[in-house]
Amino acid sequence: MAKEDQLKGAMAKLPGGQTLVSVSRLALQGFRDLRLLGARLVGAQNLELKALTFHNFRDLYSIDPNGIDRSLNHREDKTNRFVASGEWDVVSSAPLPDAKPILYETVHMMFVDGAHYRETPQYRQMRDAVTRYRAGEIARPDRHGAYWCRDLPDIDRYFEILQRVYEQIRDEGYRTQEQLARENGELVKKSYDEISICLSRDGTPILEYDGTHRLLMCQILNVPSAPVQVKRVHADWAKEAMDRFKSIRSAEARLKKALAETFPLFQESE
Repeated sequence: MAKEDQLKGAMAKLPGGQTLVSVSRLALQGFRDLRLLGARLVGAQNLELKALTFHNFRDLYSIDPNGIDRSLNHREDKTNRFVASGEWDVVSSAPLPDAKPILYETVHMMFVDGAHYRETPQYRQMRDAVTRYRAGEIARPDRHGAYWCRDLPDIDRYFEILQRVYEQIRDEGYRTQEQLARENGELVKKSYDEISICLSRDGTPILEYDGTHRLLMCQILNVPSAPVQVKRVHADWAKEAMDRFKSIRSAEARLKKALAETFPLFQESE
């Protein structure tokens, strides 16, 4: 009888005419609804992350150039997505001398060893590209390392600008491309062409594709701080940032908060 009395007690009416069984069912349904809501929120956040591009992140951050010792080495890995999953930060990156051997050797030959630019591997690469272009063998010399050059005088002009950029950094300190465009437009081809980096899954900065020469010059000159634009972050780093700043509503704002805590925002007066 004791067990029967306990069962009857469990089935006793609660306020509102509910039983413990019905309350349990409601609680279970509520738990399911919460799980469904949580899954929908996660799904919405994932969609928001996938929609973000580097155009959403125009801020510049200050970074020690000597803290960047790796670079991406495959342009086919380039993406407009700001949050990218996969193994790109491991399999598509390498130490700077290995990832950018021609540019690395050229900058060090010119500004450490004092070699003439026509002795460098980059000059030879550019000369071969414009020669093939003028012979009608290729249509886009820029895709073969010639940048904007279309003939040999263009290449001479390119290296003259490179020399002047180095001297400007050495004598006056580093300037953003926008600052240089205002002060001396001859040294700048694109005012939005800053040194670009991406962040690996553990937050390590990796040089992306823009600003290789300037980064190497800064390292040679031991420039303590230079502005960079973050073009991409690994999805694992983004997830940790999203979890850390749950009180912030939008994914974009959470990632910007995490970036500002990782690197100080660049101030033009620096």
